[in-house]
Amino acid sequence: MRRRRCMSRRCHRATTQSRPAMYSHPSFTRRRALQSLAVLGLSAMSQAGQAQRPVARFAQVIDTSPSQQELSRDYSTGVRLAWAELGAARGPLAATPLVTLESDGSEASLQAVLARLREDASIAGLVGSVGDRLAVELVARTRAAGPQIPHIAPWMADSRHDADPSVFCLFPSRDVQLRHALGAVQGMGIDDVSVAFSSERDRAAYAGEIEALAKRLSLRVTLQAPAAGEDVRALPARMKAQASGLVLFMGTSAELALLSQAMAALSCSTRSRRRSVSPATWRASMPARRCSAPAERTARAARRCSVNCANASRSSCAVFASTSAMAAAAAST
Repeated sequence: MRRRRCMSRRCHRATTQSRPAMYSHPSFTRRRALQSLAVLGLSAMSQAGQAQRPVARFAQVIDTSPSQQELSRDYSTGVRLAWAELGAARGPLAATPLVTLESDGSEASLQAVLARLREDASIAGLVGSVGDRLAVELVARTRAAGPQIPHIAPWMADSRHDADPSVFCLFPSRDVQLRHALGAVQGMGIDDVSVAFSSERDRAAYAGEIEALAKRLSLRVTLQAPAAGEDVRALPARMKAQASGLVLFMGTSAELALLSQAMAALSCSTRSRRRSVSPATWRASMPARRCSAPAERTARAARRCSVNCANASRSSCAVFASTSAMAAAAAST
């Protein structure tokens, strides 16, 4: 037992003597402690910075004004479906969220969207901005205000931003589209074109570009737009007074339908006025194969004549609608 105690004392003495020298140097101990605390503090700050760093995401700005609701809804749905397919393919954008910002078409709403883009550092770019006026204004305002962010696949046919490296468009500019539309009728000898807009705001925005294009193509162009408080249904009467060889309509499909209905109503009312003024004059103005019946024909023959007149008016409106549809497709795609 004594032997074991001596051995334990020797081991205790040897262990005490073999402890690190830091216990016998107080200044060195404090220095090491301060260095350790500093390292811990820096690592904690770096972890906090990584935790506060915003996650990159993209934004889609849509125009919810009444004239752009249909277009914004359709294009926004298509963009989100495409974004979901990219996520399903596990590409580089698989985990990147897409948020939606709305503008009602007013200046105050546009300024609120621009302020959000300046303040939110997590927004890395804009994807699928719609409609055309909003997309054009976003590119111009963001370039002037400072935040240089990319604009990917905006619904924009304006050619003024074709040389901007931050804009990646999926559609050709309006200049190219109008050249394509007018190229289809170049061999017909038409040199007078009427361009109808759905609003005075659109006419003011695109008049300079269209007039410059018409000058390059040696065309006479007449610009038509509804007055304040009117819609596209007021255009046929004006276009009748200033008839041109070709009418290009710059608007949506719903507005084109309203314009075609107004054209049909105007044509039918014009034919009715011809018939009510003088039957002889009205019969003389109509082709013989349509209204060759004399005044003493039966009611059945009269009804047949009215049906033929309605068909004739619809056919004339169909020619206008097909021409306008071509222009609308070129201007909206």
